[in-house]
Amino acid sequence: MRYFSKISGALILSFILSGCSSLPPFNFSAKNIQISKNIIKEDLKSITVGIAHPDEKTGSIDSGTHLTLPAFKEALTEAIDKAAIFRDNAQTHVNLQATIMKMDTPTFGATMETDMECRYNIVDRDSGNSLFSENIASKGKVPMGFSWLGAIRARESANRAFQNNISLFIDKLENSSIAESRNADVVPQVSNSDQNRVPLKNDVKYANN
Repeated sequence: MRYFSKISGALILSFILSGCSSLPPFNFSAKNIQISKNIIKEDLKSITVGIAHPDEKTGSIDSGTHLTLPAFKEALTEAIDKAAIFRDNAQTHVNLQATIMKMDTPTFGATMETDMECRYNIVDRDSGNSLFSENIASKGKVPMGFSWLGAIRARESANRAFQNNISLFIDKLENSSIAESRNADVVPQVSNSDQNRVPLKNDVKYANN
């Protein structure tokens, strides 16, 4: 009986994480991403997503997790573009590596809750040094009222877990030690007309004060 339960659970997980046409598609697109107030002065050249090796993972990783990787990369790229958090054409180039360390998707229950953790690592392409490394945990909860079908609630809980994880990453990166104010290196420009303008009486009086 216990063996049958394990097999049933594995089949349900495969159904939830697969691209089965009877389920809604993955939607990991993070909500409410705004232009970041701070910016990373490096140019982001590539984004890779993957799954932790067995000796690296921080929790269980469902067998169908690899099916989420294309949607994860697309949503992560979208969020970074919306935030405009990296400086294009900078002299220093970096790679972003996102590794799923934990992916625990529910198989049954009234409220479906997905628990995940992802490690984000930003690496300097020239030196190989890690500029930013953070493990970010997130959850996605979906109540019974969302759908009477458990598989649909479970799929949506995975969607929300990824959405929350990406949002947390953008927030942590924006407030990290490698970020600086977007206007930190903006030098005020003086037009030729301002340089050649004859000072008015009020200008001279203000300057003398």
